Formats: sequence, structure tokens, C-alpha cells
Amino acid sequence: MDMRTLLIANKEAVRAKTRNLFPKIPADRMAWAPDPRALTLGQLIRHLRLAEAGLLDVVRKGSWWYLEERIGPPLTSYVGPATDKDAEIKQFEDAHAATIAFVREAPEEVLEREHRNERLNRVMKGWALILGLAEHEAHHRGQMATYLRLLGEPQPSPYGHY
Repeated sequence: MDMRTLLIANKEAVRAKTRNLFPKIPADRMAWAPDPRALTLGQLIRHLRLAEAGLLDVVRKGSWWYLEERIGPPLTSYVGPATDKDAEIKQFEDAHAATIAFVREAPEEVLEREHRNERLNRVMKGWALILGLAEHEAHHRGQMATYLRLLGEPQPSPYGHY
């Protein structure tokens, strides 16, 4: 199996588990967070979408805009309010589809290319950035599952259906 196939399979497997949580998110609780300093359910979805688009731009264009813009302001204010469940999920899925389409067509040398950002003190290969998207999503999926448990959802497993 080549690197593109592995990256796509990993990304799709992680997204499938995240999708299992969406029906459990009450549309009227998108603005809920367990603490005023925490991201809301809607903001978690938006943050994942923005991070995906931003990190894909590192691989595609060498542009670190998302990580650079995030320096300073609290993440809650940076992502802004996110209350429309259907719209946030659609945009999240659109970002995922863009990543999959890019990886499917990317030459291996693009995925092997090293990306440096001196300001952020980061050096990462394209494939590592794509893998990092999956780890980042799994982390925030766990947060969403915890939020849903606090809201009374009896089976908010971040691992899929149990």
C-alpha cells in the first residue's frame, strides 16, 4: 500500500468515528461548553474545520496562516460563535473532502516535502501534517464525547458504536 492510500484510509477511519457523534449533538446545544473558557460543541467542529483547511494549506502552498493567526487570541474568540449544526458539519465535511482529494492526487514528493516555520519553531513533512489532522480530530472527538456525556447522552463513545 502506498503512502497516499494509507493517509486516506487513516483519515477516513477517523472521520467515520467522528460522524458517529453528530446525530447525538442536540442542535440547540451547539453553543454549550462546560466552562466559559472552553470551546463550545459548535466551536469544536469549526476549529477542526479551520485547522484542517489551514494545515492542508501548509502542505499545498507552504502557507502557515492558521497556526500563525491563532497566536495570541483565545481560540474561543478566534473561531467565533458556531450555532448552526448543519452548516458547521457541512463545512467540516467539505474540508475533509478537499483533503482527501488533494492527497489522492498529490505526488509522493509533495507529501515528503519538509515545511518549516521559524516563527512557530516547526519543521514537518507533508505526510506528517496530514497524519496530524487525524490525531487532532481524535483528540477533539474525545472532547465532544465528554461534553455529550455531561449533557446526559448515555452512549457518546469517541470510538464509534459500542
